[in-house]
Amino acid sequence: MLSHYGIKITGRSRRLTLNYRTTRENLSAALQTLEGGDYRDLDLDESVEATGYRSARSGPVPVFKSVDSREQEVEEVVAAIQGWLAPLGKENAPGVAPETIGVLVHDQRSRDRMVEALALNDIPARSVDRERPQPGQVPVMTMHRAKGLEFSKVVIAGHGIWPGYFKERIKNWETSLQADADLRERSLLYVAMTRARDELVVITPQDQ
Repeated sequence: MLSHYGIKITGRSRRLTLNYRTTRENLSAALQTLEGGDYRDLDLDESVEATGYRSARSGPVPVFKSVDSREQEVEEVVAAIQGWLAPLGKENAPGVAPETIGVLVHDQRSRDRMVEALALNDIPARSVDRERPQPGQVPVMTMHRAKGLEFSKVVIAGHGIWPGYFKERIKNWETSLQADADLRERSLLYVAMTRARDELVVITPQDQ
């Protein structure tokens, strides 16, 4: 029907390369995780060339923190969230709403552990699975669940693999399967990093 109105509908559709969701600083950092310039589109299950992607916005440089224990990881997540909820030294500057902060982790066990840790530090948090994030609570979810969502601030905790867990799990796989699994993991991290509209904090194990 669209062709009747002079709209061309034949040929392959073109993927948009101008990103309005995140800043160019966050996008640049995310693209570096892809190394080869391609990533696995987690919705279409196909490889996509990442060169040429750019952002329409600019913002703060992403913060990368290296920690040597889960306890220190929690401390860094808490510090980031508390700083956003109540900016230090700015008594008259209201903090952001808790639901505009996303805490992204690799798996459901890490998600539930993080929610408990935030609660112990008096941060209202909610584990998000299929339901949508709720007002007044910091949503904590897996990176995979975060697809299609965006937050003003994002903390990525551990970015999935606490020391060498993933590489150890796949070390006996066939080479081609290892490469495919590695691409999916890096693509997942790319998705997670580009969920941040403005500020991004990535917390990684010290040996990675």
